[in-house]
Amino acid sequence: MVSQREVPAGHVQNVGENLVLPDVDRRAVRGLKFSAALPERLAVATVAARLADFEGACSVLGEPTLQYDS
Repeated sequence: MVSQREVPAGHVQNVGENLVLPDVDRRAVRGLKFSAALPERLAVATVAARLADFEGACSVLGEPTLQYDS
């Protein structure tokens, strides 16, 4: 038999400290308007920061979840 229980919101500790910037495809960096004027590392960080959704990730990870035990 499978049982279901709710894990309370906020079960992930220090979630904001554990999030990282997403990987960036080099084509996205080349598409950056001023990519030729920026060092590659800064261009990659700029695109990654634009793609990141830390607020949304923290919101989802802070919601209660259901855990199924068999």
